Amino acid sequence: MLSRVYGTEGVSGVELNLACPNIPGKPMVAYDYDQLDACLAKVCAHPLHGAKPLGVKLAPYFDIPHFHRVADIVAKYPIQFIVSVNTIPNGLVIDSSNDCEAIAPKQGLGGLAGGFIKHTALANVRTLYQLLKDRKREDIDIVGVGGVSSGRDAYELILCGAKAVQVGTCHWTEGAGCFKRIADELKAIMQEKGYNSIEEFRGKLKPYSRPSRKPTSCDAQNENDPPTAATTNKPERSPGLDAVHKILIGLIFLLLAVILKQVAE
Repeated sequence: MLSRVYGTEGVSGVELNLACPNIPGKPMVAYDYDQLDACLAKVCAHPLHGAKPLGVKLAPYFDIPHFHRVADIVAKYPIQFIVSVNTIPNGLVIDSSNDCEAIAPKQGLGGLAGGFIKHTALANVRTLYQLLKDRKREDIDIVGVGGVSSGRDAYELILCGAKAVQVGTCHWTEGAGCFKRIADELKAIMQEKGYNSIEEFRGKLKPYSRPSRKPTSCDAQNENDPPTAATTNKPERSPGLDAVHKILIGLIFLLLAVILKQVAE
């Protein structure tokens, strides 16, 4: 198969999908690390390897040691890119109107995709980007996949380290017009932030920091400004309180007058 693919004109690259969860009776190679290692070793030993760029589509990973194991394996081989992530395996959708499974194969089990997996995709792209960088394999590009339906989604994957993004579910529901719309939305975000190229922000996700409080009228003004009621420590007197004080003082004087009169009698 590889010989046929490498020899076919019009094929600009090869994506080796080792993470398909929808083949009945077949395990996912991307979750069997020894098999993943052996498969990549055999593919990269092919006589025509290098004739076209080779990439590997990976499964979504959830445990940090698994990320490290996969990064160790991938970093060993002369591949040009990885695709992260494939669908989350073995989700179940139920047709409650007919009380049945919504799809036929694997007793209704299938890969979960679309917006449901966006944050898993972000975490995988971010973590693998950092781990490959630690292993001096920045030359392996990452194609981010999972829940891309807007320019904002694409921007976030690139911010996590993706060199490119794939669109699947949105293309299925919206059609080919989604590509231009997403690209235009991404360009608008870049212009708003002052970026001229993707490389200016790719992989530059910042650590969490508490958002700064927006200034209010109670904050101190410029030291050259005259003091105001908002910048002094003295609270303004309420007209209502002044009236209450006057009434209380009047009642006190009236009470004293009554007492003095009783004493004089």
